Amino acid sequence: MAEVTIANNGNPTLKLPGQGGPFWVSENVGAYVYVDWSSDVGARATSTGVSGWGSAIVAEAGSIGGFNCWFEPATPGLSSDSIHCSWLDNDAGDTLKYAAFDVSAQTWGTIRSIAIGLTYDATDRYNRTWISVSRSGNIGVAYQILDTTTGSEGFYVSADTGATWTSKASPWDHSSTTQVDELHL
Repeated sequence: MAEVTIANNGNPTLKLPGQGGPFWVSENVGAYVYVDWSSDVGARATSTGVSGWGSAIVAEAGSIGGFNCWFEPATPGLSSDSIHCSWLDNDAGDTLKYAAFDVSAQTWGTIRSIAIGLTYDATDRYNRTWISVSRSGNIGVAYQILDTTTGSEGFYVSADTGATWTSKASPWDHSSTTQVDELHL
């Protein structure tokens, strides 16, 4: 098989995972989600296999300081073809955000603000977010901002496919001043 370029715009300046995929729902239908050079959250999708990647489908333009995603079929027993994404957005009052990308429909769902007014670190590599979907369909999102003066972290759960979020006790197994990446969902 020949090499194929999906998108030549990943953001290496983030110094953290700024992409996910490709994720496949069938032999020809798949998607790739990412943060691009402009710090926009986007996706590219195909319905014709590896040679037919479409144009960027931007969820949100902004200053993204952390990004992660979860492909729902990775959770046993779930059948949706959604890619759930969380990110830290510096342009919107330092906000933790969520949206899902529907691979088959090739569209983004509603962007939801989970937590607003976070202490954002200007060094992107210190701003992280994690996301997972449980077997019951609950979505868990955690964030961690490490910095020498104002570290912060949080954990939120949605039981209604991301429409509303509830703050939960921290899932971290350490203080926010260390750089151990252990998340217990």
